[in-house]
Amino acid sequence: MAHATDFFVWLPLFIGLSIPITIHAQEKTSILKKILTRATYDTNYVESYYSHHLHVTLVSLSQNQLTTISTVDPNISISIKPNTSNTFGIGLDYKFLTLEITREIDAISKPDPNKGESESYSFRLGYTGRRVLCSALIQSHSGMYISNPEDFVPNWDVNTQGYPKRPDIVNTLLFGSMNYFFNHYRYSTMASLWQIDRQKKSAGSVVAGITASVSTLKGDSALTPPLPSVGNTDPARLVSETNYLTGLNVGYCYNFIYRKKLFLNFNVVPGVNIQFGEYKTNKTNTKTYNSNLGVHGDIRITGGYNGELYYCGAHYSNYIMHNNISDFLDINQFNSYLRFFIGRRFDLRRKK
Repeated sequence: MAHATDFFVWLPLFIGLSIPITIHAQEKTSILKKILTRATYDTNYVESYYSHHLHVTLVSLSQNQLTTISTVDPNISISIKPNTSNTFGIGLDYKFLTLEITREIDAISKPDPNKGESESYSFRLGYTGRRVLCSALIQSHSGMYISNPEDFVPNWDVNTQGYPKRPDIVNTLLFGSMNYFFNHYRYSTMASLWQIDRQKKSAGSVVAGITASVSTLKGDSALTPPLPSVGNTDPARLVSETNYLTGLNVGYCYNFIYRKKLFLNFNVVPGVNIQFGEYKTNKTNTKTYNSNLGVHGDIRITGGYNGELYYCGAHYSNYIMHNNISDFLDINQFNSYLRFFIGRRFDLRRKK
């Protein structure tokens, strides 16, 4: 499919912008160099610990993924989830170098055996600057369970029958986004997300950028109840789908500061997109769809304490994609991220 070929040519280039790089060029400053060069800031609003401090952070992380498949005639929505658990670990931040490692601890948190087994893989890559916030995500879940069987199976009792398990379902996501903050002089993204800065006075900023993603959902058997029939007495059922998405984002963020050290940050960046892709049923060969309009959104809420030496708090984000497959089938994805953190800064400058 020509559209898909163009997409795969463009997407790696876009994700490449999400990697922090150092540009050594002799010619005049380029647009890219200007964007990635650390911008000046108003010291009345922002205090930076970027250049001389090592940040050591203990974290608890919960990552969840929910896929809903909604059909028309019958009007049914099916919710599919992987069986995941919380992870715990440590993060280190120094200048542009960031490392965070977490793992499951069975004595504290482990997957619910009543929800089946899932094999999950997730890799995040990002760049947080004063002007630009870039992120990329590669994610795969194999093995899912249906979390709402009582909504479409008559007399289903989760307490006695448990959750229907689908070890054959595989869901993958390749995602990249880049957003530009217009008021980077007084609003610090690094203070709101990773506490590499400290916001001293309340400030906000308009945000604009681009997003692209590729997502797939497939199983060995039907994923849905019968779809509306088109001239067939035996209606088809969805087996797999692939969606390509590219769009624009425009939103706003604000960091509320109380007594200089307590903060509550909201970052809401919705977007519109163009989608194309393909789907397959148990009755037909692969069908394609082109130029469907859709919506997506990035919601982040962070709150806590950010002092000169110590910081702590909670960070919640949810990336939402509405995939419009056809006039009788929608697939929505919700990728949520909940991070509790407590950390300390260490000044690495030599004492005089």
